[in-house]
Amino acid sequence: MSSKNIIGEKNINKNSNKIFIFLLSILIVNILIFPKPCINGSLNGLRLFITALFPCLFPFLVICNLIVAFNGAYIYAKLLGPILCKPLGLPLQSSVVLILSALCGYPMGAKYTADLYEAKIIDFNTAEKLLNIASNASPLFIVGSISLTMLKNKYFGYILLCSNYLSCFLMGLLLKDKRDNNYNSNNYLNSHPYIPVKNFSTAFSKSVEDAISVTLRVGGFIIIFSMLMEIIKSNTFFSIAFLNKEFTGLISSLSLGILEITNGCNSISLLNIPMFLKLGFISFLISFSGICIILQVYSFLYKFNFSIKKYILRKFFQGILSSLLTITIYFISFNTLPTFSLNHTINNLDLISYVLIISILLLIPIIINKIKKLFI
Repeated sequence: MSSKNIIGEKNINKNSNKIFIFLLSILIVNILIFPKPCINGSLNGLRLFITALFPCLFPFLVICNLIVAFNGAYIYAKLLGPILCKPLGLPLQSSVVLILSALCGYPMGAKYTADLYEAKIIDFNTAEKLLNIASNASPLFIVGSISLTMLKNKYFGYILLCSNYLSCFLMGLLLKDKRDNNYNSNNYLNSHPYIPVKNFSTAFSKSVEDAISVTLRVGGFIIIFSMLMEIIKSNTFFSIAFLNKEFTGLISSLSLGILEITNGCNSISLLNIPMFLKLGFISFLISFSGICIILQVYSFLYKFNFSIKKYILRKFFQGILSSLLTITIYFISFNTLPTFSLNHTINNLDLISYVLIISILLLIPIIINKIKKLFI
């Protein structure tokens, strides 16, 4: 690398630091001038952590840690590896990450990918692909929190869940390496024979300690982002600029969702737009995951040389893919175009929506062709 490039990178980092410090300074001033939204947001995040996150996440983490400690990677590789991993071009030992991610959701796929990579059970290329394949929201969050609580219809949850898993599978096909992974799998299975863990108390103690550490880390992100969301929603400029009109209301909801998916999905569920569009936008947010979860993922990956930029771009593409899958499944499930019970003052909105979807579908081949370099 030339000296000019090094100097240029240093200047960019220096400018980025200045911008970041400036934004943090504004945040501190806002907290001092308007403490009530900050306190309310923090309390809401803490309440969510205590009543919902900790009771669900902590036991799952302890159990999953025990599975890994008791050679779960080896057992799942033997039993389910050929079914789950071979179609995706992954080594068989990756199956444990796929299963735990499918059950637990964000950010557990990243955590156990990092654990397997650190233990040298998988290589760097496999870990990098696995980060975007084992990357989904939990079934409990999709079917429970979103479909039943926000959308008041459990069938919409199944549509969202199906499209979420399908988008992960399609990402796996796009990221599939042409080279065969049988050598890596066989090498692992031959060099790592099943050895039972003799000391259960040690494994259990380590599992609990790790689960507490991870749960508190995730809880910290939830509290901080809940505070930020409350500050944004209570901001007068935000209210005037975004919440007065339907179109700008959609933009504000997506903006909130890109920051943190729960608030964004709830905001979209309250909009007066066709249901298939609601599901499409919510599906995008679920698969993209939002900055809050991306930072949680990065907290497991920062000590390794994984590209977070590539991860974010792939998640954005996965969000688009999941959104299109959701709309397609919605139309197929109801076997007709949706009938709108909501009162629309502008009838052209439905026509514009259909034209927009058809245009996106026609652009898919071009988008895939342009985005291929992300998967090389």
